[in-house]
This record gives sequence, structure tokens and C-alpha cells, in this order.
Amino acid sequence: MKTAWTQHLKTQEEKDRFHNSVIGSRLVLERLATILTEKEKGAERVIQSLSSYDSPSWSFKAADNNGYSRAIAEIKSLINLDQQKDIYNQ
Repeated sequence: MKTAWTQHLKTQEEKDRFHNSVIGSRLVLERLATILTEKEKGAERVIQSLSSYDSPSWSFKAADNNGYSRAIAEIKSLINLDQQKDIYNQ
């Protein structure tokens, strides 16, 4: 679990309680990851469409899409508890 999850907490008891809450929400986090993956694929399809180049502002749309994809990737990284080193138990 990344430290971003517990950095706002002051006591070890608060961290323990919050850690258990996040771990207990694994099913919800996995569903959120699936939803984000679907949205990411949808955004990729839009930008890869040839019609997206028909607009004079296509480069701005591409930049916006890149930022959207980067944000989704960051959120997916935070919620993927299996791919993270468990800093809590160190």
C-alpha cells in the first residue's frame, strides 16, 4: 500500500484502522480499476480515430486525451494493492 493512503494520519491506531478499511475495500477498488480501464480504452479509440484529425484543434484534443490517460494511470496505480510494495508492514 502506498504511503499516500495514510500520510494524512497522525497515530499508528488511525493508520491501522485506515489500512484495514482500504484492504477491506479491495472488491470496490478492483471494480473501480475495471471501470477506469474501460474509460481509458474508450479515450484511446477516440484519439486513434482518423476523424479526430479533421479538426484544426486536434493537437489540443490529443494533449487533453494524454492528460486524461495519465490521470487514469495514476489512479489505477494507487488503487492496485496487489502491485504495490506493502509499506505498511515494513
